[in-house]
Amino acid sequence: MTPQHPLILSSLLQAGCSKVYITSRKKAACDEAVAALNALPNKRSGAQAISVPADSSDMKELDRLVAEVAKTTDRVDILFANAGATWGEKFDTHPEKMFSKVMDLNVKSVFYTIQKYVAHLANDEDYSNEIDSHLFSLPKPQSQIHPALLLPRQLLV
Repeated sequence: MTPQHPLILSSLLQAGCSKVYITSRKKAACDEAVAALNALPNKRSGAQAISVPADSSDMKELDRLVAEVAKTTDRVDILFANAGATWGEKFDTHPEKMFSKVMDLNVKSVFYTIQKYVAHLANDEDYSNEIDSHLFSLPKPQSQIHPALLLPRQLLV
C-alpha cells in the first residue's frame, strides 16, 4: 500500500489487521506514513505498519519487495496495488514516450505487483485485488490475463 492512502491504511490497522506494509519509491514518505500509523490509538495489540520502500516499475525491486514482506509474514490477505503517475500534458499533444512511461507505471507495474503476490495471497482459490479504486477479479495463475488487460480501458474512460 502506498502512503497516499491514510484513511484506508488507518482503517485496516484499526479494524484488526496485524500488519500493513507501506511501499513507495520515496523512502521518506513510507517512513512518515509508518510513524503516523504506528502512533494510532485503538489498534489491536501488536498491530504494526512496516515500511518497505521499493520502485514497483522495476522487476528486481518488486522481487525485493515480495522477499522483504515474506520475511515477516507467510500470507497476504489484502493486496492494494495502486500507482498514480501522470505527465500533465494536453491530450492532443501528449508525447508517445511519456504515454509509455505513464502506462508502464500505472498499468504494467500494478499488473506485475499482483502477479508477484499471487503465491502469497491467503486464499488462492478465489481472490480479488483493489486496483486504482476499481475492484476486479484476477484469474488463477495458470489462467489467461484478460481481466488485467481490461484495466487500461478503465483508465482511459
